[in-house]
Amino acid sequence: MPEPTVLLEEVSPNGNITAVVEQDDRVAYFYLWPSKETGLKVRSCWIRNLLPAPDEADVIAMRDGRAPLMPRVHCAQPNGDPPLSQESLRIVWSEEGDAAALYADNEMLAVIPSWSGSNGFHGYSLACVGNGPVAWEIGTPESNVLFERFREAAKYRASWDDKELWPKYSDQMLRSLESVLGRHSKYFAIDGGAWPPKALVQFNCPTQTVLVTIGMSLRPQPAVENAVTEPKDMRRIELAVCLPASTSQETVNAVAQYISGQSGFPWHAYTWLGSGHTMPADVFVQLSANRFGFALLTNQMPELPSLHLRTFRGDPVSILWFLPISESERTFAMNNGSQSLLRRLAEAGVSGKALFARQPLQML
Repeated sequence: MPEPTVLLEEVSPNGNITAVVEQDDRVAYFYLWPSKETGLKVRSCWIRNLLPAPDEADVIAMRDGRAPLMPRVHCAQPNGDPPLSQESLRIVWSEEGDAAALYADNEMLAVIPSWSGSNGFHGYSLACVGNGPVAWEIGTPESNVLFERFREAAKYRASWDDKELWPKYSDQMLRSLESVLGRHSKYFAIDGGAWPPKALVQFNCPTQTVLVTIGMSLRPQPAVENAVTEPKDMRRIELAVCLPASTSQETVNAVAQYISGQSGFPWHAYTWLGSGHTMPADVFVQLSANRFGFALLTNQMPELPSLHLRTFRGDPVSILWFLPISESERTFAMNNGSQSLLRRLAEAGVSGKALFARQPLQML
């Protein structure tokens, strides 16, 4: 039995998922192979049979570790389709980078969306009829929103051919921030020379030093639409933190490095960050004399004016602030909800000017 031939292999823009199209003399398949650190599983989607379809599930192939044929009842061409032409194939990645569509020229052949790989769903195929065991029917542009999403994703990728996209975007973001926080004092590039471009900006306000990212919002967060009822508010985010004005530049730089590290988290772990989430923040320990080693993400910072950023690709851009909290406060938030903790902090008069000087709340 001949080994499958790799017709196409392409790494995602995020650099941690590889799309592969394989074909042997029986069948063609589309795969997404994630790197280990993503925590994702390999996902596969049947593209087409090249031979007459079996009447039942291809158990023999599965038992032998080979890609199975689709049963006849789920094949638009039960007698088999022609082999794929390597020269016509191309991949379009979703804007989040966790899903991909396979095209032959301008025709969508198969899609592996972000929600594939569970409950018997593997992806969509043009050659499929109904809900088959290794792919589902792809439908039409009128019945399946993925046609439009990947058209928009292709436009988004093409937009990066404009070398002015990032300078224009970063300038607009910076102007919005400076209209509230005043002139920035430092600008750090935090992308390491990799796509997408990102920066961290420092503002030295009279009573606070503020750090804000610029560029996270160029990519929508993965999985957010499956987890929240109003995903548009959290699709595109920037991160920020408020430090005492007396903080040394060495410590500010350490916090900046920590925030920079978190700025890639959603696309490394393929999850999302939102208001009310908590995470470890060891960098806060020194600032708080060992009182606070965690952060609560919130879209409002006490006593700091609201920052309104421009929309991008029709989505609002939200700022999430790192609010230092203690381990007991984090446990309270996990057991009672983050809003309950935020109310307790507000009732205690927690001030944006003294986030690290306060004492942890007594959580009962």
